[in-house]
Amino acid sequence: MESMVRSAQQLVDKAISCLARHDAEAARTMRAEFERLADIARMAKNFPPLLNGKDEGANGFSADRLVHVLCSIDTGMSSLNMPVRAVMGSAFLTGKVQLFNALHEHLERYPNSDHEELSRAVKAQLSKSIYTMLLASLLWDVVRNQANPVAIRERSATELVRLWESPERLSVADFFPVLEAVWNARNRVEVKYGALMGVTEFFQLIREACPVLFLSYFTREDIPDEERDAFEEFLFGIPGEELDRLRKVMLEKGVNVIDQKFASSTLKLPSGRAPASGTPQALYASHRRRQRAAELRRLTGFPGPKNTAEGYLLLHLLARSIQPPDATGGAGTTCHSRRDT
Repeated sequence: MESMVRSAQQLVDKAISCLARHDAEAARTMRAEFERLADIARMAKNFPPLLNGKDEGANGFSADRLVHVLCSIDTGMSSLNMPVRAVMGSAFLTGKVQLFNALHEHLERYPNSDHEELSRAVKAQLSKSIYTMLLASLLWDVVRNQANPVAIRERSATELVRLWESPERLSVADFFPVLEAVWNARNRVEVKYGALMGVTEFFQLIREACPVLFLSYFTREDIPDEERDAFEEFLFGIPGEELDRLRKVMLEKGVNVIDQKFASSTLKLPSGRAPASGTPQALYASHRRRQRAAELRRLTGFPGPKNTAEGYLLLHLLARSIQPPDATGGAGTTCHSRRDT
C-alpha cells in the first residue's frame, strides 16, 4: 500500500513539474494545495484510530461500537456523532478529487505530445479518486437505509470505517474492484437515446468489457422490476422520472427516435452538459442524481428503484460476503475479491 502512496505522490510531483514549464504560479499553487491535503491526512492520525479495538473517550470508538453507532444514529444527526477522524477521512476523499481535477484541467490547457501520457495518468488517478468517493457514498447509503438487513448494514459500516481510517492509502480497488471496472466501462459508453430501449447502450457495455457479474445480475430472468428500472437508469445516466418525461414528449410529438440534442432540450439541461458524457465527473453527477431520486422514492413511497444499479449490486456483494461457508467447506465470498472483474 505504501508503494501506491509513493506512486501517486510521484505522479503529482511529475505533473506539477511539467505544469511549471508553462505556468509557474499555477504550479506553485497546486503544490501548496497538495501539501495541505497531505496535512489533513497527517492531522487525522493525531486522533484515536477508528479500528483500535477499544473505546478512548468522547471521540474514541472501538470498531464494534463505531459500527453500532453508524447503524443506529438518526441520519440527520450523523455529522454530530461522527468521530473526528472519520470526518477528516471523508474530507480527504473530497479534497483529493478536487485537486486531481484541477491538476488535470491545468495540464489540458497546454496540449503537448510530450506530456499526453502524463495527462492520461492524472486523469486515471482522478477517475479512481472519484470512484472511491462514490463507493463511500454507496456504503453510507446502505448503512443509513434501515430497510436493509442489519447484518448487511453492519458489514457496509465496517467497510466504510476501513476507508475512512486510511483514505490516503485505500481506493475502490481495495474493496470492490468490480465497481471500478463497471464505472470504467460505463464511461466509454456514448448514450444514443434512440427509441429509449437501451439496446445500443447495452451492447456498448458488452463491447467495453463491463464485468460479467454486473451484466448477468441485471439480465437474470427473475429480476425485480425496480432493479430492472435501476439498470435502465444506469444505461441512460438519468433518473426514471426523466426517462418518463422523454417518453411522454415523444408520444405527444409523434417522435419514435430521439438524440442527445432532443433529450437535453426536453429535460432543460444546462447548455453544453449532456447526461453521462463519458467523463468520471459526469458519471459522478449522474450517480448523485439517480441516488437522490432513489432516496426520495424511499421517503415518499413513490414507485421506482429505491437504489441505483450500483447500489443494488453492492447490496448483492455485501450479502455474498457475509454468507457462511458452504457445505463443501468453502469460504464465503470476500468483499475484496477481484475474480468478478
